[in-house]
Amino acid sequence: MDMQNKSDEIEEIFSYYSQQPDKGSQEMVVALLRELQDAHGFISLELKERVEQVTGVSPNYLKCLIRMYPTLKEENTVHEIIACTGERCGKKENSGFKKMEYLSMENLNFEHKTASKSAEQLPIL
Repeated sequence: MDMQNKSDEIEEIFSYYSQQPDKGSQEMVVALLRELQDAHGFISLELKERVEQVTGVSPNYLKCLIRMYPTLKEENTVHEIIACTGERCGKKENSGFKKMEYLSMENLNFEHKTASKSAEQLPIL
């Protein structure tokens, strides 16, 4: 989706929610935040300010709502998970290889690494 379509979608979302009679209720604000996150990927500072203007809620109230719902993300982050899948680590009961199999079932990206140091020096996932 290009930037113009994304911007149009965000404007359409704000337009819809600004016309709702209960736009300041918790359910409506959370629904608005979820739609914005779907359109933008995360809830940026600019989007939060617009939500405050459109719904009339305070910044503290909005902050509390975002904290209350862990699926709402304020930043666009990517997590990198690296686990040892080498011979020594693979023999352990809680091996990195078993964890990587789980992550691949969850459709997450991962990278295979073989330990160059002893397994005791590697971080535990």
